[in-house]
This record gives sequence, structure tokens and C-alpha cells, in this order.
Amino acid sequence: MPVFQAGYHTESLGTEIVEAIPPLAGHIPRLTHLRYTPAGSVHKIYVMKCIGTTLADKEAASNQANIDFVDTSPHITPAGAQETIAANDWVCYMTEAGIEGNDVASIAGNVVTFNQNLGAVVPKGGGIYVFGELTRAVHTALWPTVSATNDYADLTIQAGIPADTDVYQARSGSGDPMLIVVDNPTAAGALEYLSGVYVADSDLTQN
Repeated sequence: MPVFQAGYHTESLGTEIVEAIPPLAGHIPRLTHLRYTPAGSVHKIYVMKCIGTTLADKEAASNQANIDFVDTSPHITPAGAQETIAANDWVCYMTEAGIEGNDVASIAGNVVTFNQNLGAVVPKGGGIYVFGELTRAVHTALWPTVSATNDYADLTIQAGIPADTDVYQARSGSGDPMLIVVDNPTAAGALEYLSGVYVADSDLTQN
């Protein structure tokens, strides 16, 4: 069974800790282990699921903050209406060096501007995965204990949205990435590690 993992990651206080889990064709990523140590303030860990996909309309150079999207409304609201990407939404995109996660600063036409510059070139036709806002109901939030090392050793959080969670936007999660974002306010924390597996797309067990 294919696996994924990420090692130690911290950021200055007030800067989100972001880890993007790349997609794997024919498989669904499932987060199984995570260890996090918040310092002296409450932190929240968001395990985010993809809610829509599109493509880069043209090549976007590294060290710039803009990507032209083919479609800026590739997802729908929980009420079933078409929804346009907005500021503070989270997005993953495929670069020539791998997958990156970033949050949206603004949108004008089909040009999406992010809060952080791109770390590598996004090729024309590169995959773009929309996750929406952190607090969207389809995502899972974890509340680690302050000033302690929190071991989550028996997680079964996987990509995909079951119909009983969002009937209008049910998706299997096959070929989707996942995105882990820690808000990291006030006192800097540390993501010690995370790991998981890619399950066959016939396995739709979700939580």
C-alpha cells in the first residue's frame, strides 16, 4: 500500500503551518498519524478535503503570486449553488517541483492572487484543487492540548466527501490531494510529523 509522510515543520507565530498531501491516481489519501506540539496558546489543526478541481490556464512563473484559472467556480455551496473562489479560501496547485498549498488574497476575473508567492513554476494545464475556507463543514478540525505533545495515532481521515456530509458535493476522493493547515497563532507550535496511506479507490470508508 503506498504511503505518504512529512517531517518536522514549524513557522513563526501567526504564520500557518501548511502541509499538502499529493494526489495519487486511482487512490484516496488517508491520514493515520499526526503529532503536534502547540506552545502556550490554543492552536487548531484543520484536515481539509478537496471540493473542486480546475486547471491553470497558462504558465505561472515562480516567485509571483498569481495563477490564471480555467474555472474560478469549480465547486458548489452546501445548498447546491455555484460558488466562486473567494479571499481566505485554500487551494493546492501542482508545480514543476510538486504540490503546494496557499490561501487566496484576492480574485479578479480568472486571475487568483495568493498570499504567498509560488515556490516553483505552475505549468499550463497544471492541476488545481480547491478546498474552500478552513471552517467548511466537510473538513475535520483537531484541538491539540496546549503546551503538550499531542499524538494522534489512530486517525482514519481520508479525502472525499460522503453524501451524508454534503449531498450536493459528494466525491470519492480518488485522485484528490489533502491539505493540513494549522492556524499557529500567538505562540509558535510544531508539527512533529504526519503520515498516512493511499487506499484503493474502492475503499470509501470515511469519517
